[in-house]
Amino acid sequence: MDEKTLDIVNFRDIGGYTGLAGMLKPNYFYRSAQLTDLTDAQKTGLVADKKIKTIIDFRTDEEVQNTPDSDVTGIAYRQIDVLGAGSGAPSFDAMLQNAEAGQAFMLDTYAELVLSKQAQQAYHDFLMHLIEQPEAIVFHCFAGKDRTGYAAALILKIAGIDNHTILEDYLLTNDMRRVENERAIAEIQTHVHATPEDLVGLQKLFEVDASYLKQSVQTIEAAFGTFENYLQKGLALPADYIQRFRDIYLEA
Repeated sequence: MDEKTLDIVNFRDIGGYTGLAGMLKPNYFYRSAQLTDLTDAQKTGLVADKKIKTIIDFRTDEEVQNTPDSDVTGIAYRQIDVLGAGSGAPSFDAMLQNAEAGQAFMLDTYAELVLSKQAQQAYHDFLMHLIEQPEAIVFHCFAGKDRTGYAAALILKIAGIDNHTILEDYLLTNDMRRVENERAIAEIQTHVHATPEDLVGLQKLFEVDASYLKQSVQTIEAAFGTFENYLQKGLALPADYIQRFRDIYLEA
């Protein structure tokens, strides 16, 4: 059962890319949108086909309470809250007809993913999980694009994949979520009777943009100097983390 057959929004394997240090093994790192209301076939696909052992949920307590993941027999569940309480978007009215509000919020969010203590602890816990329990996982947030996209970028960077490829993979989310985003926008229009032009600000919250991930990269450079320094001082990872990760997950 491939990702398309599984039919989970924004679900994909980020393995298979090759960098100077080797190829990131496939079938270990799956990213996704939230895993609510899974069908029996989807659950079977995650367990029997993808061999996933753990679901890692980056959402807040409120998000998890409102729309919990489906229970999947045979797969452990772990919540690692990246943003914490009080991390809300601008008001709905502010977003209407205001693309700048959406853009500014997203840029602030991607700086927060680097600098906030909550996010630093969360990504520390996530990355340590990878070397302490080297088995197939699926990691997700709500849409599977920001908290999840940043986590995927971290994995690829640690694996030694080049920045251009990392950005291309990150931007795949816009294709993977296109149908779902159109459905969500259409539903909003029925409630607020807004034109597509009115929703340009809200559209920013449904998409990823190269400037968002670049904001995180620039924030790392400004605050920590190098990516390696960010891993050690920002995320408090062991000095040999990159080598340990590559020993497990890369192949020639």
